[in-house]
Amino acid sequence: MPVWTWEEINYCRQKLFDNLDENMVSELYIKWGGIPRYILKEALNSSIQRKLIQSG
Repeated sequence: MPVWTWEEINYCRQKLFDNLDENMVSELYIKWGGIPRYILKEALNSSIQRKLIQSG
């Protein structure tokens, strides 16, 4: 599956992850690129975010 554009990520955030702050999602998009799993689904999972930082 190809990475998503910011427009696709933000649209999905608005429709399915409206509990996530746009600025936070934008920062995650800048860090991890357009991988929806890490930007949307695991945005609030501190364990996953730490692992990404350690492996990056």
